[in-house]
Amino acid sequence: MIAQGALAEYLPVEMMLRDHPRHLRANALMKLELDPRNPSTFKYNKLSKHVHNKCVTADDSTLRDLE
Repeated sequence: MIAQGALAEYLPVEMMLRDHPRHLRANALMKLELDPRNPSTFKYNKLSKHVHNKCVTADDSTLRDLE
């Protein structure tokens, strides 16, 4: 894994997923086609963009509710 660079991608993704509730982890795994048995599918930039987009969407809906 180290030689192929997979470890550098896997650990940050695994840590990010671990900090989220189970339903959000399941959603990310499914939408991004992340396979916990195949670390080469864990791409940090892909997950980071997904999480960011979810946060932006949540912020927008929160702002609409406040108006």
